[in-house]
Amino acid sequence: MRSPIVVLLATVSLVSAPERDAMVQAAPAPSTVPVDRSDPPDAAQIRRTVRELNHPSPERRQAALRRLAEWGPFAFDALREAAAGLEHESALAARGLLTEFESAILVGGQVSLEVDPPAVAWNEPVALVVRVKNPTPAPLRVPWPASTTQPAAADADQVGPMLDVADFLAVIDPQGRPVALRFEPIEGDKTVYEAVGVRAGDNPPFSLVPPGGEAIFRLREFNTGWARFPLLVSGIYRVTFSYQPQWKDASWTAAGFGRVQAGPVSIEVARSAPQAICDASRPVELRIECRGDLLSARIVSTWDRPLHLNLNWGPDTARHAELRWSLTPAGAAEPTHWVPEPDSPGAAAWADRIRRLDAGGSVEIARVSKAVLLAQAAVPVFSGSCEVKLRYVNIAGSPQLRALATRPGAASAIPPSIYTGALHSEPLRIDTGPSGVPASTQSP
Repeated sequence: MRSPIVVLLATVSLVSAPERDAMVQAAPAPSTVPVDRSDPPDAAQIRRTVRELNHPSPERRQAALRRLAEWGPFAFDALREAAAGLEHESALAARGLLTEFESAILVGGQVSLEVDPPAVAWNEPVALVVRVKNPTPAPLRVPWPASTTQPAAADADQVGPMLDVADFLAVIDPQGRPVALRFEPIEGDKTVYEAVGVRAGDNPPFSLVPPGGEAIFRLREFNTGWARFPLLVSGIYRVTFSYQPQWKDASWTAAGFGRVQAGPVSIEVARSAPQAICDASRPVELRIECRGDLLSARIVSTWDRPLHLNLNWGPDTARHAELRWSLTPAGAAEPTHWVPEPDSPGAAAWADRIRRLDAGGSVEIARVSKAVLLAQAAVPVFSGSCEVKLRYVNIAGSPQLRALATRPGAASAIPPSIYTGALHSEPLRIDTGPSGVPASTQSP
């Protein structure tokens, strides 16, 4: 049976700080019912306050402007009338306040958070839903486009909505520590790059919720998508939503005018990620080990999402990766090197040698006998011992590989999350004495 959706609601605060604090103290424990807001001002109150914008006393003018800012959308019509009027002082003040409101979002709305399902394992996706109701008489500006229905397979349609809301979210782990938003490299996929560019531009997306209307915004794969808040350790995570308009008058900001808050809503992680993933400071590691006469090289994932490895070796860096063995005999000042060549014509078909690396998993990228390695690097067997290192380099990302694809449908089959960069193994010391094991090599 599907787990029920957990819902917690909060209301936008357009009252003064003392009144808001009193309301919070008097409010019951979090429930599915919004906290009641103060009654909106009537038309006569608004008209009297707008007239105060032209009062000879600067203190009275500032007090009136402050009250109108608190009332927000309820005063918009009167402010627009004053802005178009002949009273110079009132018109200037009204225009300035309306300009500030135009750049603000969510002011006057009621926001709620939901999670579905409320309990997951570390690698199971959870969705976060943001609901915004508009109880005001004016359209409500929200920081996402009007259409929020995305195809489930499109990474760009996961990243875009996350960026629309991520700045307003705080995620706290079971130990009380903040969880940072994590990204895959945006240059790995053209559509993701474009989605990020739209949000970083001068005109980020927004839409309007009509008076009495509601907007529902769903963040898919909140913890497992291309842009995500990773939930890796077991326990209860708490998610809150908070937006504070930055007013020209800093005292308004400090007083919390127009502040939007929702949550916390809880997500239970029932099963932790492997410790290596929880403690990781980099996504992958390159390891070599010696088993008898064979050396095995593996790339081990410490990332929380699957990656892909380009295992096609060759000279064209736009298409190929490179393995470089370095061997330093005991007493030698400089290492010798061996770069394996493709071992068959089929190895040049890069599409056949892109391997998936699951979160926490590993992929063997090379296996070679000690005798062959020493012979290829021209290390004398009488040197006694030798220090071995391995470097893996791949700069061919998804866009480059897709551009090189020639067969129908091949480009779309290239995964977006191909690891690019250089990996260096820790040194391994091996015996260079004669071995009775036949020399052999094996490629993955």
